Amino acid sequence: MSRTPLASEVPIPGKPLAQRAGTHRGSLWISHALPPELERVRLRRELQALVERRRKARRRLLIAGAGILGLLALALLVPPARSALKPYATWLGIRLGFLPPPPPPEPVPPPRDLEVSYSNQVEEKDGRLTFRGTVRNISTSETFENLHAELSLIKRGSQLTETRIVPIRPSRLQPGDVGTYELTVPASEFTGNRRVRVFADGVEIPYRYVLPEALPSKRGLSSAKPRKNLELSR
Repeated sequence: MSRTPLASEVPIPGKPLAQRAGTHRGSLWISHALPPELERVRLRRELQALVERRRKARRRLLIAGAGILGLLALALLVPPARSALKPYATWLGIRLGFLPPPPPPEPVPPPRDLEVSYSNQVEEKDGRLTFRGTVRNISTSETFENLHAELSLIKRGSQLTETRIVPIRPSRLQPGDVGTYELTVPASEFTGNRRVRVFADGVEIPYRYVLPEALPSKRGLSSAKPRKNLELSR
């Protein structure tokens, strides 16, 4: 005489025969086709096997880590190996927070293609101030075109600045050529100049300041080594 299956043993139409016990990785599969007693025994056996596999994997990982640490300790006793491993140890210490991060690198200054030389004494005559400057191309190969100077004039009373653009003549300087600029403004409106910027083809050329007496003569310039491409005096 055949046994009548229980309601829990009868498969429900549309329900999968097996599904995971959870959504996380490594969850066991639960079968709805087996009786509950057999399914519990099977799940217990699979769970024990899973725990044993994880225990063995953890043991192997600990043994491998201990071996690596032992090898590193032995390598640190050898000076060449210690020098080779020092960058990696520093990087690991920074990542773990044991060492402070290194300071950022110093910014590289832009190349100085101009030398600026001028005196703070401004020529004043008949109630007007005159600013003059000289641009000298001391390079051996560079040619500068469309040159002009930008002066930041100090306004009298407010100490604010006003920008004036002055062409450098000639506007094209080959190696060894000299150009000049000149600007005249009312002395009642301005007291002096704060800075000078030089542009070639619309691009500002960085410069370094040189005292007027440090400017070499034209004769000595041809024999001396060129320091930069341009120099400006005013």
